This record gives sequence, C-alpha cells and structure tokens, in this order.
Amino acid sequence: MIGRRVRIALLAAALCLSVAAAFLHVVRTSWFRGQVRERIVREVEQASGGRAEIGAFQFDGGRLTAEVRDFVLHGTEEPGEPPLLRARRISVGLKLVSILRREIDIQSLEIEAPQLRIAVHPDGTTNLPRPAVPRRGPGNAVERFLALAIDRVDVFGGTVECGIEKIELELHGEQLRARLFHQASPQKYLGEVSLRKANLRSPQVPAGPMDISASGELAGDRLAFRLANARTSKSSIGFEGAVADWRSPRLE
Repeated sequence: MIGRRVRIALLAAALCLSVAAAFLHVVRTSWFRGQVRERIVREVEQASGGRAEIGAFQFDGGRLTAEVRDFVLHGTEEPGEPPLLRARRISVGLKLVSILRREIDIQSLEIEAPQLRIAVHPDGTTNLPRPAVPRRGPGNAVERFLALAIDRVDVFGGTVECGIEKIELELHGEQLRARLFHQASPQKYLGEVSLRKANLRSPQVPAGPMDISASGELAGDRLAFRLANARTSKSSIGFEGAVADWRSPRLE
C-alpha cells in the first residue's frame, strides 16, 4: 500500500513538473509575448477610454517581470498634438499568490520619464477620455473602472503639465492603493488613493517621507480634494479644497 502511495505521489510530482516546464516554455515564446501585449493594450484602452500604443514589450517568465517601452496613451487631443501620457519605460514586477486560484499581485511598478499632459480648452473641457465601462445602472450611476494594489512604486524623471503649469517630480513609495470611478451624467471622475512612506522629489514641492491619503473628484477643469491627509513621524496635516480654472489656476 505504501509503495502504491509513493508511486502516485511521484506521478503527481512528475505531472506538476511537466506542467511547470510547459508553462515556462510557453511564456518564453513570441506568441505569448504578443498575446500579453495585445491584452495590455486592450485593458488600458477599456479602462481609460483612450487609445494606447506600445513600442516594445518583454516578459521574463522566470522573474515574473514585464517591461513596456515607449508607452503612449492618447486622450481626446487633436491629431499632431502631444498625447495625454507618454512614458519611456514601464516595468511591472508580479507576485504569484496562488496557482490554484490564479491570483497574481503587482509587487513593483517602475515608470521612467512619464510625461502627463492635461490640455485645458477655452470652454473648460480637457483631453481626458471617457472610460469605456459597461453600463449596469442608470445614466447617472457611478461605475468603478480601475482598482490598484501595488507593493512598491518608483517614478523617475516625470513631468506633469496641467494648463499653464508644469511640474517636475520623482515619486517613491510603498503600498499604493487606488480606486477610480466615473460618473456619466453629470460627467465627473472620482478617486481614492493612499501611499505609505512616500518621498516626493520636486523643485516645486519637495516632501517626504510621509503617509498620504486622499479622496476627490475631477469635473471639467476643477479638481476638488476631500479628506486629504499627510502624516510624517512628527506631524500630520489634513485639508480640503479645490483647484479651479487650470488655464489661470485659482485655489479654493
């Protein structure tokens, strides 16, 4: 009886090794990289409502890392205008939580030289696209279109341009949690975000390390914050307010 159990265990182990070997072989093929690349573009476009482009894509099955180069996301800007977002390189480190449940978490996110450009038109509208979320409720229902949980975040050499303001920044932090929502009528974006041990390096706003959390909404060219908090080891601050009219910024 014991010998039979040993043979069954050895057979099961051999089967698992064969499946693992086949998986490693598949993830190294150009076909698999092409499938993942198409999936990334499709998911980004569905979540954002914009049009995504990827210059090059690599996936390391052994280390569970994916790297995208020359990433571009177009909003509603006119042809020939700078896109909503451009990044030289995006690297994502994955963490396998459960093989049986097929659960994979994002362990790390590195973004190199991102350029975020929010164009503000004379009528107050922007080039932000409308997320292509499925409608499950009435026209004014709030739909979640993005949820993120990332252990480590690093942003290098980034710029944010909003209206006439342009900010250079680098950001490093841990345990990023973010949820974004969209409301169709009246159209607005709502979000909640938190980040621990955040270091913000910017000539305009140097700060850190600190734990930050905030919720707010974006409607047209008005960004309102509610329940925003920043905590360091020695102090904390909470605030509410809004920035309106990005062509000539006004603080409320």
